[in-house]
Amino acid sequence: MDYGTGKKSTKELLQIVKNNFDLRPGMINKELNLYSPIYDQIGAYGHFGRDEFTWEQPKKLVY
Repeated sequence: MDYGTGKKSTKELLQIVKNNFDLRPGMINKELNLYSPIYDQIGAYGHFGRDEFTWEQPKKLVY
């Protein structure tokens, strides 16, 4: 749903996502390095806001 209050339209945002992220499950695993044995660390202290995890690293977007 689009309320018209954003700086970019829904179409523009969709194109940015398509240009920057491969959302196939295998590619998500590869991009975020989810095959590595990190799950003990996540279970102990959570998985958000910790710089050592790949999903916390910002990605430069192509517009």
